[in-house]
Amino acid sequence: MLPQGIANLSYINLKLSSVTYVTPLQAIRGVKGMDFEALTRNKLFKNMSQEEIKSLLSPSALVQRRTFKKGQIVAIEDEVCNSIGIILRGTVEVKKASTSGKEYTIAMLSEGETIGEAIIFSSKTIFPATIYSKSETEIMFISKDAIMEMCKISEKFLYNFLNILSDRILLLNAKLKESTLLTLRQRLCKFLIEEYKKTTKFKDKAKFNQRRAC
Repeated sequence: MLPQGIANLSYINLKLSSVTYVTPLQAIRGVKGMDFEALTRNKLFKNMSQEEIKSLLSPSALVQRRTFKKGQIVAIEDEVCNSIGIILRGTVEVKKASTSGKEYTIAMLSEGETIGEAIIFSSKTIFPATIYSKSETEIMFISKDAIMEMCKISEKFLYNFLNILSDRILLLNAKLKESTLLTLRQRLCKFLIEEYKKTTKFKDKAKFNQRRAC
C-alpha cells in the first residue's frame, strides 16, 4: 500500500551469520493465527462460516496482515490501490489536503470496515485521500487478483462484495442529495435576505422623500 520510496524505508535487513532478520516498520503476516470468528462479523464474509472463510483465505499468498503504529501512513493520496484492506482492530483516519496545504478529516474507519473497495476495480485506481492509523491498527490486505479468485470460488463472497459496493453508492448519493439540498436552502435564504434588504431600503427611501415633501 505504500509507495516505492517509503516501502524501501520500511524494511531494514540485518544479516547475522546465515540468518536474515527483518525489522519492519509494519509487521507483515499471513492468515496464520488469524481470528476467523471475528471475520464472520465482517460484511465481506457475511453468512459465511469460519471454515468457509479459512478455506477461502488460507490458500492465497496474496493475503497479508499488517500492523501500523499510531500516526503511521496506511495509504497516500494519489497512490495506486492494488488491494482492499479490512480493519481487524484499531482505527484509521481519512484525510484530504486542500490547495493551501491544510488537512481535513473526511472519515474515521474502525474495526470491521473496509478500505479501497470502491476504487480497486475503477478506471482510476488511486486513493483520493491519505489514510493514517489513529491508533495501533491491524489491517488485512487482500490483493486485486485474490479478490477476483475469491469471487470465482465463492458466490457468498461475490454477493457480499457487490453488496458493499452498492451500499457505498447509495451512501454517496444520499450525501450528494443532502449537499444539494443544503445549497438550495442557502440560495433561498440569500434570496430572502436580499429581498428583505431591498424592501427595507425602499421603505426608508420613501419615508425620506415624504419628510422632504413636508
